[in-house]
Amino acid sequence: MSGSDIGERIADLRAIRVLKQNELAQMAGVSPSTLSLIESGRIAHPQVNTLRKLARALGVDPRELTDMSRRVEEPAASGKALAG
Repeated sequence: MSGSDIGERIADLRAIRVLKQNELAQMAGVSPSTLSLIESGRIAHPQVNTLRKLARALGVDPRELTDMSRRVEEPAASGKALAG
């Protein structure tokens, strides 16, 4: 999977959860600039620890960020309302 695919997956999951980049970055304990670079594909191969932090903050298994065969789905019970 390419870095842009991982970044797109993270951005999609973040959007489903109605989170801004800075909110997810804070929740995950990563810098907003790192998250921005990952989502844009400019960090092609994020560190495993960074992916784990982001996955935990998004409420998904880390493999979901790198496995394109898994569908991006809405969380069963997130604390945020979906925009609609």
